[in-house]
Amino acid sequence: MEQKQQPFTAYDFLGYLFPGAAMLLLLDASIAYHFSDTGLSYDDLISRYGTKELAALVPFLVAAYILGHVLSYASAAFVERYAIWSYNHPRNYLLGLKHGGYYDVQGANPTLSKVLRTITWFLLLPISIPDFAFGKVLGLRKNYIKPFDPLIRAAVWRSINKLVHKCVKKPRDYGKPADHDFASLAVHYVLEKAPNHIATLRNYVVLYGFLRTNAMLFVFVFWLVVFHLPFVSWPWYQGFAMSIAVVALCFGSYAAFVKFFQRYNEDAFFALTICMLDEPNKVSISAVLPIQSPRVGPEI
Repeated sequence: MEQKQQPFTAYDFLGYLFPGAAMLLLLDASIAYHFSDTGLSYDDLISRYGTKELAALVPFLVAAYILGHVLSYASAAFVERYAIWSYNHPRNYLLGLKHGGYYDVQGANPTLSKVLRTITWFLLLPISIPDFAFGKVLGLRKNYIKPFDPLIRAAVWRSINKLVHKCVKKPRDYGKPADHDFASLAVHYVLEKAPNHIATLRNYVVLYGFLRTNAMLFVFVFWLVVFHLPFVSWPWYQGFAMSIAVVALCFGSYAAFVKFFQRYNEDAFFALTICMLDEPNKVSISAVLPIQSPRVGPEI
């Protein structure tokens, strides 16, 4: 049965429209504060935004939707890339593939890559500092970064091998699994063979996309607060408390994004494993999961 794509999905609301509208209001309030007599109190904001007519709502929604796309792209370029640089892609660390660390760069210009990663780290300070302090130093990353256990890892590797061997005669000639986006192949196979998983996968996409964009939005709010602190007459403790609150929202959104980003890949791998149960076994478990080095993925 052919599935019809809805013209306006939940992702459009949660991933684009709401974050875009929030950022548009923040930008407008900031500009109004600096270039007009509008304050930032509750009464000032209600008087500015609470009496808008319906005629002004349509262009606002269009602008918010467009800005939401820009914010979503920025979150993919910075927040998602930071997560991948820090822990590896979920499709890799779930299966125990090695990761060389944040500055494990590859390509023609490693120096430029390291500079860009450093800039990203400082741009995402409300994420990178809590991630280092709580995640790495205190060892709390295990609460949102959880690789498969050896048994599940072996089962998933076997399924991936079966799938790849269905498509390519000699896959070993093309390098190691980490060199290829085998997770996308698994997702498309699952969408074709296991339609019952489509709704779950879509929900995870909506959730991690919304949380990733929110994390980027709160990064913007953090720098907006830092920029405004010298211009407002708040007591130091009020500014400090607001900064901590924004950092908590930012890192909370980021950690939740990583969690559901992982859940999306987990569900795709589990669905693939179920789909491949009826396929004939042509790969031994020893060829799939090395016994001496369980954190290293095999060559397909």
